[in-house]
Amino acid sequence: MLLSPLVLALSLAGGDHAPETAVPWFEGTYNEALRQARKEERLVFVAMLPDWSEMSGRILTETFQDPRVVKLLAEHVCYRVDTEDPRGKQLVDRFHVENFPSLLFLDGRGKVEEVIQGFIPAEPLLFEVDRVHRGDQTVSDFRGRVQEHPDDLDARLALANKLQWIGDARGHEREVGFIRQMDPHGESQAGARLVMWDLMWQTVSAEQEGGHADFGEIEAFLEATPHHGVGFDGWQWVSASREQRGDGEGARRALRKAWPHVADGDRLAFANEVAWETWVHREEMGDEDRAFALELATAAVDLARAALAEEAGGCCDGEGACDACSEGGDAVDGQLVDAAEAEARKGAWLAAYLDTLACAHYMNGSADEAVTLVEECIELAPDVGEYQERLVAFSASP
Repeated sequence: MLLSPLVLALSLAGGDHAPETAVPWFEGTYNEALRQARKEERLVFVAMLPDWSEMSGRILTETFQDPRVVKLLAEHVCYRVDTEDPRGKQLVDRFHVENFPSLLFLDGRGKVEEVIQGFIPAEPLLFEVDRVHRGDQTVSDFRGRVQEHPDDLDARLALANKLQWIGDARGHEREVGFIRQMDPHGESQAGARLVMWDLMWQTVSAEQEGGHADFGEIEAFLEATPHHGVGFDGWQWVSASREQRGDGEGARRALRKAWPHVADGDRLAFANEVAWETWVHREEMGDEDRAFALELATAAVDLARAALAEEAGGCCDGEGACDACSEGGDAVDGQLVDAAEAEARKGAWLAAYLDTLACAHYMNGSADEAVTLVEECIELAPDVGEYQERLVAFSASP
């Protein structure tokens, strides 16, 4: 994730000897805070942190004690709501807050731009505040996209989801209604998502009313959808729902259906995770599950090797323009390391995927291939004892 100059400067500030700091809470009323924000053209940062909430206490004693956070929040009009006070309760109701802790960002008119729920440490909060400052994926941002492209149903759905997140049920329903009107048959990606959500609700509602969860209709819909994002999310939901109901076979079948829909950037993680889980629970798996694990593990290794090959030219395409290349080193996980350390880290990273592939081969009856792959793991990461143990076990296989 790229840091803006503001957050980068704050990340470097502070240190072991930072002085005691505290968020500069506005001492007037809520309406006075709004007036101050309008006058100074600032956002209002509203904190709803009830005393009885353990997570709220952690935000006060941990997150808000970070001097970087305090410095960044000082650019807002910071208003803390007493959720037990009658006036505070009115604000809780006005903003439809049901979960605590809740942190809200408002404009000077009192319109919600963003809501953060639950405990959040300092570092993620710095990113979130910076994002809101930049107007990235805020309510105004999504409204602007819709105003610029009124017929963009994906933009409208993004706005609808944001409005639902901040508690604006009426606004959410308005945008959803527009999408349904424009795309009554769910042919667009946004329309298809609405159909999928309707079918999810229909499946769960039937069970809650005393029946059983019938996945037939939603699975038929997912089989036919041309939208990969919808297909992936839908099959993932079916898999998790079947797993919750004790249908492990149906859950694994749904994961197989999800695989063709996985986005390029997620294929490596998805493939390795599912293949590894199959190995861990191999005694419960059938031949089809094991074969699928081998397909996924093979794909994961291919993707991992391709990623390393793409990086082979160095972090500046091998032109020596950066500190890492000019000093004969490399940048790994944002850290400047020497060439040997960089190669060791990359080798260990690749070995993890090779290990999964070795296990997949072994549980599919290919012990010789499994041994060859584990030997490569040991060559790449000789200090990992688990690979040595795996080599002994796989070599002893008849």
